[in-house]
Formats: sequence, C-alpha cells, structure tokens
Amino acid sequence: MSAVKNTNVVNAGSTSNASDTEEKLLLPLPKWKIWYIMVVIFILLFFDLATRSVVGPLFPLIKKEFGLLDYQLGLLSTVTMGTVMILAIPLSYLIDRWRRGKMMSLMAILWSVASIISGLANGFAMLLTGRAVLGVAEASYNSAGQTMIMATIKKRLRTTITGFLYTGMTLGMAGGLVLGGWLGASYGWRNTLIILAIPGIIFGIIAWFMPDYKNLPRPAGGPSETSSKGFGEMIKSFLINKSVMLMVIAYAFILFIIYTIVSWLPTYLIRFAGMDVSTAGTMSGLVILIGLFAMPLGGWLGDLAARKSARAKITVILSSAIIAVVGAICALLFNVWPLFIFTSIGVNLLIPAQQVTLQELVPSHQRASVFGFYYTGTLILGGLWAPFAIGAISDASDLKIAFWVGVGIATISVILYPLVYKFFNNDYARARQQEQ
Repeated sequence: MSAVKNTNVVNAGSTSNASDTEEKLLLPLPKWKIWYIMVVIFILLFFDLATRSVVGPLFPLIKKEFGLLDYQLGLLSTVTMGTVMILAIPLSYLIDRWRRGKMMSLMAILWSVASIISGLANGFAMLLTGRAVLGVAEASYNSAGQTMIMATIKKRLRTTITGFLYTGMTLGMAGGLVLGGWLGASYGWRNTLIILAIPGIIFGIIAWFMPDYKNLPRPAGGPSETSSKGFGEMIKSFLINKSVMLMVIAYAFILFIIYTIVSWLPTYLIRFAGMDVSTAGTMSGLVILIGLFAMPLGGWLGDLAARKSARAKITVILSSAIIAVVGAICALLFNVWPLFIFTSIGVNLLIPAQQVTLQELVPSHQRASVFGFYYTGTLILGGLWAPFAIGAISDASDLKIAFWVGVGIATISVILYPLVYKFFNNDYARARQQEQ
C-alpha cells in the first residue's frame, strides 16, 4: 500500500506531460462535438448567473412596490442559495449515476420557468417562492458542466479551458446586473425577469441532445472499497479529506464577499454615490465584467503552475484570494468604489484553479458529487446567508458597515489556503488509489 501511495505522490508532482498519462478521457470526441458541448455550457453558465444576479439592481423597484425592508430584499437572494444548498449534493450524486447533458437541460428549463413565476408574482410570498424554485434548478448545473469538461478535455488543458468557460459565469453575473439596471428602468422589474427566462428555455432544449458518456462501474475492492458503499460513505470520504474541506471553508468566506457585491453593490452605489437605478446597475456590472478577463488568465496560470506540480495551482489560488481581499479593503478604506474591481479580478483568477484542483482530489466517479458537496458547503458557510446578513446589518446600522463585515469574513480565506498546500499530496494520492 505504501509503495502505491508513494508512486502517486510522485505523480502529483510530475510535469503536465507525464500527468496526462494518469487517466484516459471518459468522452473522447471529434473537435466539433467538443466545441458544441463547450459553447452550450458557456451560454447556460451565462444565463444561470444572469437570472440569479439580475434581482440586485431591481431591489429599489421591488422595495417600492411591496414596501420591503433591506433584510427582506436580501432574502430574495438568500432563498435561492438555500435551495441550492439543500439540493446540490443529492442532485449531483444523481448526475454521477444518470446523464449530465439531460440534467443540464432540465435545470435550464426549470430555472427559466422560475424566473417567469417571479415576474408574475402578486406579492412578496410568491416572489420569494419563484426565487426559491430558481435555486432548485441551479443546484446541479455547475456539477454537470464541470464533469463534462473533465471528461472531454485533456488534463494539461483543463484549468485553461475551465477558465475560458467560467467567464460565462462572470459575464452572466455582470450581464444580469447591467440588464437588470437597463431593462428594469425601461420596462419594470417584472418584464425584466420574464425576458431573461426566454434564452434559458431555448438552450435548455439544445442541451438535451449533447453527447455523454456511460457511468463507470464503481471499484469493488481493495483500497477503493469505501467508494462503493453509497451516499453516506461518499460524504464521509469528503469530510475526512482535509484538502477538500479546507477548500470548501476557504472559498465559502470568499463567496461571502462575492454575494455581498453582487446583491448589494447597486444599492450601495445608489445610497453612497448618488446614482440612479440604471447607472448603479451598469457600474456594478462593469465591476464584475472587468474581472471577466482575469478568468482565462487564471486558468492559464493554473496550468502553468501544474507543470511544476499538481499542488502548485494552490499558489495561484492563494495569490488570487489576497488580491480579492485587498481590493475590497482599499475600496472601503479610501471610499473609492471602483477598487472593488480588484476583488472581481482576484475572484476570477482564483476560480479555474479552484475548480480543477477540487476535482483532482477525488476519484473520477465522484467528481459531480464532490462539486455538489463543495457547492453546498460553501453556501452553508458563506453564500447562503451573505445577502440576508448584509441586509440585516444594514437595517441595524449602515450598509457600509455591513460591507466591512463581509470583507472581514473573506480575509479568513487567506489563512486557510496555505493549509491546503500542506495536505494536498496525500489526499491526491488517495484519490488515485481509489481509481485502481
């Protein structure tokens, strides 16, 4: 056993060319089919995040119509995260046992229907219900998309390709803010939510016909015995994986400041910079959009670092987290809101290496499941309650103070990521053993 472990640890520190031999592609395809899959994933990532983030610029309009407090507005984002948190693990577990393309299709259609329900709401309760259903649909989309990247893209290019594809998320987040400001000011918040639902339905149907791969049988003995015992043992294996747990906790704290900015920056700009709804939505979207260009760079840096060793990607993650936190601190300290752009840049640099590193820390038959576990964990510890907590603190004191709380929480991630580097090799080796 120890001999196998040592061999795999060496592989974890090998060059990218050597590491390409560790596993065969689960879904080898001609280039045009790979392009088809990647384009569909990119577009759906865009509309996934757009339908989620669009509500931020609409807060003042919704507040006026229903007479809501800030904490109630925050609930419109928190309830989405809540349903994602509850369902991400079981739905991702299902993905590892069903079909990834069909799951993406169903989720896209469902989140579009949820956006329509929200737009037709006759009161706060119905609006809240629509946003909750939106979270049901978004619970497993990322899990399915990431597993398709891992199945079709060679190992030496995965972080780079992930970086390019996940620009769809950042573009969608920014696009939702900009469209929310523009469409909300011109057509009202209801029509804005309905309009954004249409593309999700169209590309959801297209996703149904994506090629997919057959699920591999689980290993039945040896060092991978525990991997075949079902859902409970799978969760246990994630909980005892030090690297996975540290990455979940660290990113949860980064996620707190992300959702603070996405949900509340438009309102922050209206209150402290004197902007109208349209301008605040546009400026908030630009903060996110400028960071978009860092996503492919983060992917390229991750693959470049991986030529030295698999765990070298963690240095890219840590450096990116520092940029994100320092940017937010300076924006608040010097009262210069455009400095939030550095937070956006740092987060976008971080995401590709974070996603691929997480997938490498588990055996291939658990990749969708670990993404669901990661998604749920980061929401429980950060993303779920960020919009609501910031709203509640704002009601009790001031929105600027609430932003400082979000920055303080995000700073903890800078302490945790170095610990991932310490434990990575052993956890990586264990994952490779479970594939034998």
